[in-house]
Parts: sequence; C-alpha cells; structure tokens
Amino acid sequence: MRTPGLHEPPTRRGARRRPGPLARWRLGLLGIVLATGLLGADARAEWGVDATVEHFALREHITPIEVHENGPRTALGIGFIQAKERGLLLAYRGVVYGGSVGYNGSFQFDRTEAARGASLYLGTTQGAEVRYRWPGALDAIAGLDVDLWRRRLSTTQFEDYRFLSGRVGLRRPATASGRVVGGAGIRFLLATAEHAKVTDAGLSYRLILSPGLGSNPFLELGYQVAPRLTLIGYWDGMRLGQTDPVVLRKNGRPQATVFQPATDIDVVGVRLAYRL
Repeated sequence: MRTPGLHEPPTRRGARRRPGPLARWRLGLLGIVLATGLLGADARAEWGVDATVEHFALREHITPIEVHENGPRTALGIGFIQAKERGLLLAYRGVVYGGSVGYNGSFQFDRTEAARGASLYLGTTQGAEVRYRWPGALDAIAGLDVDLWRRRLSTTQFEDYRFLSGRVGLRRPATASGRVVGGAGIRFLLATAEHAKVTDAGLSYRLILSPGLGSNPFLELGYQVAPRLTLIGYWDGMRLGQTDPVVLRKNGRPQATVFQPATDIDVVGVRLAYRL
C-alpha cells in the first residue's frame, strides 16, 4: 500500500506536536480579504484574467529512496490592481489550479521497495500585495499569499495543505516606452498546516502535521505582445522542513511512527495575461 508523503523515521520515536499555526494563516486570510474589499471598491482598479501551463516538481528528502513527483499542471487566475503611475497601490490575484503528476518513490512501510504511481493536485492561491511605484516604472512589493491544496494519492489516501507566506521583491511593469516586464524576490513561509489521511492494516488514521518554515526565491520575465496581452515566464516554489513524528496506534498500541520529510517544490511555467 503506497502512502507517499508520510514516512517512518529511521530512529526517532514518540509523539510531539507543535503549536497550531491556524490562527496565523487565518489572520493572513483576513488581511487579504480586507485588502481585496478596499481595492474592489476603487473605481480605478484595473482587472485582468490569465491562463497558465506549468511544470511541477516535488522532492522529498527521505532515505534510502527519495520521493520525486514531476508533471504538468494548469491554472486560471483573476485579479486587479490600482491604476496609479506613482505612490502606494494595492493589488490582488486569485488562482485555481490542478493536474496529475507522476510519482516515483517508495512504499509507506517499506522504504527499501520502489513504488510508482500518480498524484492528483487541486488547489487555490489567494494573494494581496502592497506596492510602491516609482515614476520610472519600478515597483517595490510586499504581499501575503494563502495557499490551499489537496494532494490525492489514492481513493483512500490524501493530504490537505494550508500555507501562509509572505513575499518581498521588485517588479517592473510594462510602460509606453518598454514592453519588457519582470520581477524577483523572496517568498518566506509564515505558517503551515497539513491534514493527512493514512490507511494501515484496514484502519484509517487522520493526522495533523506542521511542516517547517522555509524560504525560496521567485523570478518572472515577460513581454507585452499587445496593448492588453502579456506573456510571462516564471519560476517559483516552496521549501518545507521535516515535521515532528506522529505515532500510529491500534487498540492503544504503537504500530508505526510517521512524518512528512523535508520537501522541495519547484514550479516553472508560462502565463498568458489579458487586461480587461
């Protein structure tokens, strides 16, 4: 029975849970909702829609066989930004995405035996940004993202993730004198939560885990191919630390100890954005 994503640790045994991060990402979501409401009420906000095709790559650091997932995902987005040439402005973007990617790794309770399959992803990202725009068309950005997604491994095994992350960086929007757009910066996780369902020997377990907080760079580069149409290439991702182990029990007796390994996620994609 394959349960990628949760593994038995090689030495540590015991149960310990970190303080729940739910309050932090709920506050982050509230901040995004408030910012979106203020921006949506601004008649000068410019709306846009976009479509994305991306390559998703996941690596779980586990021995003796590392877990790798690779495959395509697609996404649709909508957002708006205040139409200002300089000064402070707000921006919002919401995205829904999904896809089936290939799994290459090991079995849950036998890490020495290779396993292959597919993982199905379905999720959304809701993000709000505060920007400061200089007249030379350069934006300093600071934002919050709430990421919610499900990783389905089989009909009975899945993992639900909730992340709150911050972003800081610089972006260059298109101007009348320059059609090249771009941006770069750092994403850093502020709160994480993972709810997983694991099945062993006919018993189902529901686990609550908290991956460690990591950071990663992000980069985008594009070109305004028409007055309202822009093509953008990007690289983004996440870095997650290993969770504390959790003991699976049957009739009160320990059966196994599982954890979420340290995980690297990288996404490379192309986005076509249309300004309404």
